[in-house]
Parts: sequence; structure tokens; C-alpha cells
Amino acid sequence: MIKFFYRLIIVVNLLYVFSCTPARDTHIKPSNPFEELNNEINYLLSDPNLQNAQIGVYIESLSDQKILYKTNEFKLFIPASNMKLFTTAAAFALLGDDFRFKTSLKINGKISSDTLFGDLIIQGGGDPTFSGRFYNGCTLCAFSAWADSLQMRGIKVIKGDIIADDSFFSGPSLGIGWDWDDLPFWYAAESSALSLNDNCVDITIFAADSLGLPVTVKVDPQIEGVEIINNTVNVAADSISTLKITRDLGQNRIIVNGRFPLNHHPVKRSVTVHNPTSFFINAVKTVFEENDISILQMTQETIPDSAKLLFNFYSPPLSKIVNVVNKRSQNFYAEQLLKTLGAYIYNDGSFESGVKAVTKWGNTIGIDNDDFRMIDGSGLSRKNFVTPKAVACLLEYMSAQQYFLQFYNSLPVSAVDGTLKKRMIDTPAANHIHAKTGTMSYVKNLSGYMRGEDGKLYLFVILANNFSVPSSYISNLQDRICVLLYNYSKSADI
Repeated sequence: MIKFFYRLIIVVNLLYVFSCTPARDTHIKPSNPFEELNNEINYLLSDPNLQNAQIGVYIESLSDQKILYKTNEFKLFIPASNMKLFTTAAAFALLGDDFRFKTSLKINGKISSDTLFGDLIIQGGGDPTFSGRFYNGCTLCAFSAWADSLQMRGIKVIKGDIIADDSFFSGPSLGIGWDWDDLPFWYAAESSALSLNDNCVDITIFAADSLGLPVTVKVDPQIEGVEIINNTVNVAADSISTLKITRDLGQNRIIVNGRFPLNHHPVKRSVTVHNPTSFFINAVKTVFEENDISILQMTQETIPDSAKLLFNFYSPPLSKIVNVVNKRSQNFYAEQLLKTLGAYIYNDGSFESGVKAVTKWGNTIGIDNDDFRMIDGSGLSRKNFVTPKAVACLLEYMSAQQYFLQFYNSLPVSAVDGTLKKRMIDTPAANHIHAKTGTMSYVKNLSGYMRGEDGKLYLFVILANNFSVPSSYISNLQDRICVLLYNYSKSADI
């Protein structure tokens, strides 16, 4: 009897082990590629390691208008950076693919001889591109061009001040639901109608050559008002780096701490600045003075009622800006676009008005408010929610628009560039996936398009929230589904 019970326990344990393994029926072969695709995806999603996760998938052949797979398509998910799909799509639709941000330089006085008797007013329009990204690595080159333009107009002395007009944007500069401990990092930069270098300073740490020498900290741009505290200690070359860079909240006091080994390769970090408008104007003053334009900062006794336009300065077109938003997943650019939508549609450059503009536009293309809750433009807030069906609706709509190719090309490409550069390498799906990633703690999403072996265009949405496995586990799941879809395109009826 005792032996019988031991055998029974062994049998029960074996049954438990096998119950935790996804069952694959090896006796019944799928009758067609559609059935095989569904079976394979079901098998992947039945992984017991994902039993506590929320996963939504929606796949459609756009060329055939045929739904190939769907599960949890009406469940709400935190989109993370998949929200940028909505922001950039709405920008194309409501602003136009040739839209350019405008920054205006005006004067409120008169020019006599080589002197402006009055103030120079810089009126911001939300341009996010004042950085080395669009100026061959030169962070302040646009301001040098402005100095040249002033001198061409005979202005060498400003007997007044440089005044910032950042009224194009309104409301908070940070999104609702952003974590306070994210705020020093580049992906949580403040928004402003006047912005420079993604509203960050770039900190580069250079190791010392020998013990006893200080660690070098280089700052770009080096602007008055940003204080760097270097508490870094150099240590032996075989030591472990404990480098940490922080910024005091509500201040522009950046602290560099930790141990940094000798001969360590340089380390670069981008740290956000507080009050970006002041940061912008201080940079303009620095560049002007370096280009022999004197700023006397004198208060005028009489100030004219209206300012006179000197010239407008325009950004690169929207198509190039959207490339930065989607390929690099640049949160700051997304928020600048969102507030600009609010300013142009509702004359209010706030988060709320931008969200209203995108939501109303979404309604016109078939996205129901029950499927879409937007808080910010980048997806940094955990209070954003979308359904897989809403994302699919957006992707389907965009595929039929005249600016689709620009939108499509702005998305990261598998094994090629952007946030997909290191994914799907050496797989059949390499270079065939154009999709937006969306990642934060316990959130991993991938949505976009695939050009199949059959020449047809497919859309897919794979949203994963609330999982306990490593993020890379979910990436692998998504990549395998993309490979399955590509293999389907090779065998499906044409």
C-alpha cells in the first residue's frame, strides 16, 4: 500500500509538470497557413510564464482587409511610447507634412546707427530642433546665425535686453503622472515654447590618467545658470564604476558623484534643465556677446505698444521631426508636437488642449473614446490607456493617406535602426518590420507594419502589460510573432 501511494504521488507530480507546459498537438496538421499562424501564436501565448501577464494582439492583412489574429483587442493597455504613433499621426493630419515651427525675432524700439534702442524679443513657437541634431553637431549654431542676421541689419549694440516670449505654450511643463524620479533624465525633459538642446545639458565624464588627478567633467552647452558639482573620485583601473549623475529638483544644480576608474572610456549623459526658457535666453546672450553684439540690459523709459518683426526662423519640416520622435523615441519632441497641436487647433498650447485635438481627430477616423485615454504625447505617463483595436485603427487609417510613406519611414526598422536596431537580427523578419516600440517597467509593446514576402502590407499590434518575466522575454515573444507573420506571408495564397 505504501508503494502504491509513493507511485501515486509521482504520477500526480508528473501531471502537474506537464500541465505547466504548453500543449502542442503533433498529430493534427493545420489545413492552411491561416490556421497554422493562429495555432503558432496561441502556442506562444499559452506559455505558463505569461499566465499573470496581460497581452493583446491584433494582426491584419491590409492588402486583403482580412483579420489574421486577435485576442484581447478591446482590453485597455498602458501604451508607453506607442502613444507617439497617435501624436505623430495627428500632427501629419492636422498640421501637414510640410509644417515648420516658427520662431520670431522682434524689436520694441528703434535702430539708430549701430544701436537698437529697445529690447530684442524672441517669440517662441515650440521648435524642438535647436540642438546639434540638425546643425551638424553644433548646439548653438542657430544663434550664431541670428547674430549674423542682426549685424547685417546694422545692430551691434542692444541698449535694452533680450526678452523671452514663451506664451505660445501654457500650463504645466511636465505631464500628469510622470514619476518624479525620472525628471533629471533626458526622457522627462520639460516642455517650453523656447527650448534648447532637448532642454538638457550633455555631461561627458573623462577619466584621469593617474591617481590623484581630478576626473574631468565637460558640459555642452556651457550656459550661465547651470551649476555642476563634481564629487567624482578616480580609482584604480580594475575597479568598478559607481558613477551617478543627478539634478536637484526645481534647480539647475547637477551633481556628479561616484568612483570612476582610471583609463575608463568617456561616459556621456544628458541631464534635463529646469526653467528651459531662461536656459534658452542665457544661451542666446552668450552667443551674441561672443559674436560682438553688446547687450547693455538697460530699462527703457518708454516702450512702444507694438513690436516690429525683424525676421522669422523656421525649423526643418515635420517629416524630419517625426523621424526623431519615432526612431529615437524622443519624448521631448512628442510633447512639443502635442502642445503645438493644442496651440494651432484651440489657441491654447497646453497638454489638455493637445490631448483634446488628438482625441477629437481620433474620433473622426473611428477611434472610440472608450478605447483611448490620452494624458501626454510621449506615453511617459502611466495614466495613458489604449486598446489594440484603437492602435490597429490608427495604423490602418495612416496606410491610406498621402503622407503614409513619411510616417512609415519614421518608424524603427528591424535589425536596421532606431529602437529595433538590435532586434530580429538574422531572422526572416529582419528589415521587413517598421514598428514603434513602447517600453517602461512591466510594459513592452510593439506596433507597426510588415511588408511580406508576398508584397502585401500587414499591420500588427502586440501589447504586453503587467508581466513578471524579464523585458527581454517579451521582446523575444514579439519578435517570434513577427517572424511567424513573415513566414505566413511566404505561404499564404496570393
